[in-house]
Amino acid sequence: MNLFVPSESVQHTWHCLADICPIKVRKWMESFDIRGICSDTNRLNDRLSSPDIEHLTQRYEWLVSIAREELAALNIAIFVPHVFVICDPYGIAIELIGKEDTIVGLEHINFGVGTSFAIESTGFNAISLAMKLESTAVVQGKEHSLDLFQNWSSICVPIRLNGAVYGYVDFSFNTNMDVTFAVILMEKTVCLIEKKLVRKNPESKFEKMEKLYEQFRLTKREKEIACGWLQNKSVMDMANVLGITEGTIRNMLKKIYAKTGVCNKGEFFRKFLS
Repeated sequence: MNLFVPSESVQHTWHCLADICPIKVRKWMESFDIRGICSDTNRLNDRLSSPDIEHLTQRYEWLVSIAREELAALNIAIFVPHVFVICDPYGIAIELIGKEDTIVGLEHINFGVGTSFAIESTGFNAISLAMKLESTAVVQGKEHSLDLFQNWSSICVPIRLNGAVYGYVDFSFNTNMDVTFAVILMEKTVCLIEKKLVRKNPESKFEKMEKLYEQFRLTKREKEIACGWLQNKSVMDMANVLGITEGTIRNMLKKIYAKTGVCNKGEFFRKFLS
């Protein structure tokens, strides 16, 4: 079976922009529009500094190792220009997999480890749409907000661990290819990644943190903020990602500290990461 041969017989299991209420689409785009980023920009804007990248890659080292193992055969078998992007739950790239010349070319537009693909940074792309939907998303050609991506089709599938989204895998390739079987292949690959994550890391720090979140009865929003804080994200970064004010973030951090019985960030880190 050819991965890229169009098929009318396979039921679509993914979501694209056409499936979403236009009012909701416009609402989601507000955080991007307010940044004033031009659609014809020739360089991506938001990328972590080297120390933050190092911290991020260390945190997700085991996820990258497992994802690389599962994607290696696909990477070799696909001869057209493509890239696999592994992201953290906030849409920040933690690894790129593809042909060396493709990876080098992407660096010229500031597309690499540490680049943010959240909607406020790059508008609509498969990663940002999957983040909004927490399900498989496809964005093709001119559906992308940035002209940089308008020759691409992109598929993004969430990676789940213990019921929560732990990261994303994006597969981007030439727009002339059909996405149907590529989606099926990516979802099966992510399923294998998820199984290995559970099998190889039954007592991972992630699981420990999730248990602590439940123990201290953190709300869903408080868990999101706690997770960002543990990744050394700034109050401003979390406010932009979550679409709430910096004051709200600070107030919720005070509540999180009170619930967990800590007085400062150092104590918080020791409680959750030790």
